[in-house]
Amino acid sequence: MLRCIDVAARADRLIEGSLPAGQRLAVLLHLSMCVKCRRFMRRMRQMLGNIAALRREDVVPDTLIERIGERLQLPAQGCKCTEHRPDLH
Repeated sequence: MLRCIDVAARADRLIEGSLPAGQRLAVLLHLSMCVKCRRFMRRMRQMLGNIAALRREDVVPDTLIERIGERLQLPAQGCKCTEHRPDLH
């Protein structure tokens, strides 16, 4: 029978679905009897879900970069004329 610390060590692999079948069954058996570990697993799932959501929000859409460039009236990439590059005056 697994101990709580054993379940915690396998929690992420259980959630990901990468835990081997025998270990998965042992963890699930422990979870069926241990309210503290069920609570831990619920919090772990929430945390991993929140992390995944943050990663999705961190992606900058291509259109955002274009819109920022338009608002700043930036020239096309690679332009070296002094009209658009005050540092070359």
